[in-house]
Amino acid sequence: MAVAVHNPSNLELSTLTINVPHGHWDVRTYDEKSGEMVEASDLTNVLCNHQPKESDPSSLTHTCTMYVTKQSIKPFTVGFFTLTYNEEKDLAYDADIVEHGEAMIESEDLKLTFNVE
Repeated sequence: MAVAVHNPSNLELSTLTINVPHGHWDVRTYDEKSGEMVEASDLTNVLCNHQPKESDPSSLTHTCTMYVTKQSIKPFTVGFFTLTYNEEKDLAYDADIVEHGEAMIESEDLKLTFNVE
């Protein structure tokens, strides 16, 4: 699957973000210097969690967000990357729901800390 990411701001974008159903992907990004698609799976993390459904807060839905880091999309331009399903590779990290009063989501490689007052 080819994905285009538009940067409408006047600031450079350094992380590409997309919602995906799981973490089984080979990721390639477009390199402007070489004019070719280059492997980027080592720069990619997929954070998955379970969160309450908006239509029924008593039930949970599984969501995943992919972050491709160290990518540069200049202001007012479009960046490209491709996703290819790969059953053997899993870029996903599971995180639990942040309960009231908790300030951190943690997995093996990622740690998100929130300012909770």
